[in-house]
Amino acid sequence: MATALKARLAFQRVRDEILDQPQSGRAFVANQFELQLIETDYDGWIKELMRQLRADEYAPGPIEYCNAPKGDGLVRPGSRMQIADRVVYTAAVGACLKQIYAATRWSQRAIDFAPRINPDGLSKRHWLLAPFVGWDKWREESVRRLEMKKTRFVLTADIAGFFENISIGILRSDLVRVGCPHDVITIITRCLSHWAPTDDRGLPQGVLGSDILAKLYLEAFDHRLKSAGITHVRYADDVRIFCSSEREARQALVAVTELLRERGLTLQSAKTLIRPASELESEFEGAVPAIKALNRDYIDEAVAAGLVENDPSVPVSVVDDLANAEPNAMGAGVIRRAFRKFVLRSASPNRTMRRFILRRLAALNDDTAVDYCADLIISSPETTTEVLRYFEDLKEPKRFEKGLVTLLKDKDLSMYPYQQYLVLNWLWRNTHTLRRSTMGAVRSLAADGNAPQYVRAVATALLGKFGDHSDVENIAALFSRSSDPLERAQLLCSLVNLEKGRRNAILARVKTQKPWVDRASRLVRETPRRRS
Repeated sequence: MATALKARLAFQRVRDEILDQPQSGRAFVANQFELQLIETDYDGWIKELMRQLRADEYAPGPIEYCNAPKGDGLVRPGSRMQIADRVVYTAAVGACLKQIYAATRWSQRAIDFAPRINPDGLSKRHWLLAPFVGWDKWREESVRRLEMKKTRFVLTADIAGFFENISIGILRSDLVRVGCPHDVITIITRCLSHWAPTDDRGLPQGVLGSDILAKLYLEAFDHRLKSAGITHVRYADDVRIFCSSEREARQALVAVTELLRERGLTLQSAKTLIRPASELESEFEGAVPAIKALNRDYIDEAVAAGLVENDPSVPVSVVDDLANAEPNAMGAGVIRRAFRKFVLRSASPNRTMRRFILRRLAALNDDTAVDYCADLIISSPETTTEVLRYFEDLKEPKRFEKGLVTLLKDKDLSMYPYQQYLVLNWLWRNTHTLRRSTMGAVRSLAADGNAPQYVRAVATALLGKFGDHSDVENIAALFSRSSDPLERAQLLCSLVNLEKGRRNAILARVKTQKPWVDRASRLVRETPRRRS
C-alpha cells in the first residue's frame, strides 16, 4: 500500500490498552495468552503483519461482542477482537490522526470536551490526553455558561447508541473530506464493514481508535450548530445547549434532531430534557464541590502534619497531588468519614465521589469499604471494575475469593457473562491457589456450552493453572479436537502442568505448526511446571 502504516507504534498503543484494562475497563476483553504468544517472536509477528498489508493480503478476522452492564439494566456492547485486527485498525486510524486533529482542533475545549488528541502524541504512544482533564473542563465550561445572565433554559440530551449507529458510509466521506490517505480509508472501512453487526453501521467499542473516529464524526454536527448560532458543549454523546428562553430551547431541539438524523443518529427521549438553568447547577457540578471540601480537610490534616504551610490559597490540585504521591502521610479518618457521609448514608451515592473515595481508601490500604463493595458488586454489576480494582489494590486476594465465588454461582447474574469474565480474570491475575468451591465454579463455566467463548477461555486457563490431573487431561482432549490455530495455541499454553511425558510428546508433535502453535510450544517449554 502507498501509505506506510506504523504497525510497531500501533502495537505499543494496543499493548497499553490491553495491559491497562483491569484499571480502565476500556479494552473489555483480552485473552490470557495472546500477547505472550506474540511477544515470543514479536519481530517475526509484526513483519508478517506488515507483509500482509503491503501485499494487500490482510483480511480482518471476526469480532465478538461482550455486553458490559452499565446501570439501569442496560448494557454496552464491548468488542473483543484479535490483537492483529486491533493493531491494523489502530495503525490505520493513526495514519489519519494528523488530518483528524487539524479538522477537529477548532472545537476542542470550546465545544468538544471528550478526551483530546494529544498534539505532542501524533506519532507517539500516548495519542489521547487524560479523560478526566476533558471531563473537568466540560464541567467548568457548563457551569460558566449556566451562570451567564442570558442563559435561562438548558437542553440536555444524549445520543442513543452513538457508537453502534455511526454510519460507515458517512464516516468514510468525512475521512475523505479532511484529506486522509485513500488507501488507509479503504482499510478502515473494510474492517468496519466486516465487523458491523447490521446495516453497515457501528464502531467497535473499547478501542481508542474508535474514540478518535467518533470525534471526527460529530465535528460537522458541532460546526453546523455553531453556524446556526446555537451555544452548546459536548462530551462524546452528551450534549448541553444553553438558551435564553424555553422557546429557543425547543427550536434548538428541532435543529439537533434534524442534524443528527442526517448522520443516522437519534436522541434518547428519556434523557432529552428542557429545564430552567436555575435547577441545574448541582447536577453540572456533580461531586466536585464535595471533593473540594474533602480536600479542604486534607489541607487541614496536612497543615497539622507539617506537610504544607497554613496558607488558604494553596490550590486544591496541589494538595490532591500530594495526597496521591504520599497517601500514607495523610490520616485515613477524613476518607472514612467521607465514605460514611457520601456513600453509606446516601440513598443514591454520586458515582464520581464513590470512585474517588475507593481510590483514596485503596491508597491507604484501608478496608473500610470491603463489606459495602461485596454487596455492591452483586446489586450493581456495572460497578464490577471499580470494586475489583479496590480489592486488587488491597492485595489480599484470599480474603475476597469467597465472595467472588458467590457471584460466579449466582444464577440471577448469569445474564452478565462479562461480569463473570472480569471476576475470572481478576482471579487469574491475583491468586496463587484457589479454593475447592472456586474450582467447582470455574469448571462449570469452562464446560458451559452456552457461555461466551471469552468466558470459557479464561475459565480453561484457570483450570490449567490451578486444576488437578483430570482438569488438565480435559484440556488436552479439547486441544486434540480443536481446529482453530489460535484456540489450539491458547489451549496448549494451559497444558503446562500436564504429566511431563504426555506434555513433551504433544509439544514434539506440534512444534512445526505455524504461526501460533509453534509459539505456544516454545512458551510452554519455558514455563516451569507446578509442583504437585
